[in-house]
Amino acid sequence: MDTSHIEALGLGFDGERITFPIRAGSGELLDVLRYKPSKRAEGERKLLASKGRPRGLFPAPESVDGDPIWVLEGEADAVSARELGIAATAVPSVKKWDESWSERFAGRGVVVMLDCDDEGREAAQRISESLLPHAAAVKVLDLDSAREDGYDLSDFLLEAGEERDEARRVLLTMALKAPRLEPSKAVDGAALLDEIVGFYRRFVLMSPVRRRSSRCGSSTRMRSMWPRRRRTSTSRARRSGQGRPERSRCRPNSSPPRSTPPTSPTQRSSARLGSSRRRCSSTR
Repeated sequence: MDTSHIEALGLGFDGERITFPIRAGSGELLDVLRYKPSKRAEGERKLLASKGRPRGLFPAPESVDGDPIWVLEGEADAVSARELGIAATAVPSVKKWDESWSERFAGRGVVVMLDCDDEGREAAQRISESLLPHAAAVKVLDLDSAREDGYDLSDFLLEAGEERDEARRVLLTMALKAPRLEPSKAVDGAALLDEIVGFYRRFVLMSPVRRRSSRCGSSTRMRSMWPRRRRTSTSRARRSGQGRPERSRCRPNSSPPRSTPPTSPTQRSSARLGSSRRRCSSTR
């Protein structure tokens, strides 16, 4: 690694591990991380941090020149990006993103590229959404969508070997082709209500009701589709209770009951006698 990169990042060595200074945007020193590469840290933690001290971005975005600036995962990836000549900063881990850090990228283009695993991809989406209101442009880049083993920029640089210029060209081309994220459009509540009201007016038959106008505050009456029936004196009397009483629905049977026909000879003869008397009386 070039000494100019070491000096620009403020890297050091304590005899066992590489040290990373974590600084705030103002330049205040927040913590010093101690890092040991994975090949040398067998059975040990690769990165050691001071207990109770806040974690931050490395290096501070305010100290990084260039646009766009890349957001990577882990301090080692920020060092790898510096070797490739890419302006970058790194988050401590996928679970340690602070929403207030988004303001530190105001007005800058940002490319978010975290490790190739489920946690890294989910965190990349979450971080990019947090950056949208502040950054000038935001893109999310997946270094290798087919991998799920945590493949990152340091692994990519190690595979490139001496072909670092080609590796840099590949990364910049991928970032150029990546789609730019757009903020989600807010729903206009007033416009939505107007659409709903218009739908009901066009397709739903509404009865005449009184309703208060939501815009001018005056009460309006909806016009009926049918003319109103005029009230007569009879209808007014009925409504006031002065009209004729209501008829019963069950009418009495006014017709006389039907007689049963005679069955015995005596009944038949008496029936004939009665009918002949009636005829005689009618002729008189």
